[in-house]
Amino acid sequence: MANVIYGKALHSLLKADLDFDTLTVKAMLVGTTYDAIAANTKRDSHNFRSDVTDEVTGTGYSSGGVALTGLTVTRDDANDIYYVDADDPSWAGASFTAYGMVFYKDTGNAATDILLGYVSFGGAQTVTAQTFTGTIPATGFFALEPKSGS
Repeated sequence: MANVIYGKALHSLLKADLDFDTLTVKAMLVGTTYDAIAANTKRDSHNFRSDVTDEVTGTGYSSGGVALTGLTVTRDDANDIYYVDADDPSWAGASFTAYGMVFYKDTGNAATDILLGYVSFGGAQTVTAQTFTGTIPATGFFALEPKSGS
């Protein structure tokens, strides 16, 4: 699994527009034609949920995905990395194929829902009439590693 942080999310974080202690974060599933890693331009050109194409459709999946639970911000002093993680989201009674998850700040409007991160599953994940669980990497869906310049 690989993940991406969207440029708008970093900008919003630096402007103090993102407070992970209070906001609602959702995970939506995407198909094969939406890959924020292969097309690095999406990191900067995709800002809001309305920019995301190829959202999964199928039984047990609702447009916009699901709200995350167990959202935590962790500071790893030994490695100087900050992680945002959550419980792995799941969809019951599901029948679809997904290739990745997009995480976003939910405002209730796709045109203002800020994209936060993307996790690739590394290939097709197909489920038929069972629970699908989208695995968030151990390092979370959003990680920052501050570096000092020289």
